[in-house]
Amino acid sequence: MASLVCIDCNLYESYRDVLQWCDESLQAGAIVYSNDFNTFRAQPDRDPRRAWNEYLERTNWDFDPFLNVGWGARSFVVQTRD
Repeated sequence: MASLVCIDCNLYESYRDVLQWCDESLQAGAIVYSNDFNTFRAQPDRDPRRAWNEYLERTNWDFDPFLNVGWGARSFVVQTRD
């Protein structure tokens, strides 16, 4: 089980695949850190944000905002979905 997941991708396909791959390894309390979350001016329909929003629709996890790092990076705490 993962306690820290660091994602360093900024293209949609890579980001989508990483999220799908690591989903089984997550556990409540883990941290998901995305180095390039706000790439492409943080537009919700572009690359990292698009993949993240699609992932949120199909995962069984919830994610609470944790720390923002600089202008581009963001982290979340994994929580069980009620």
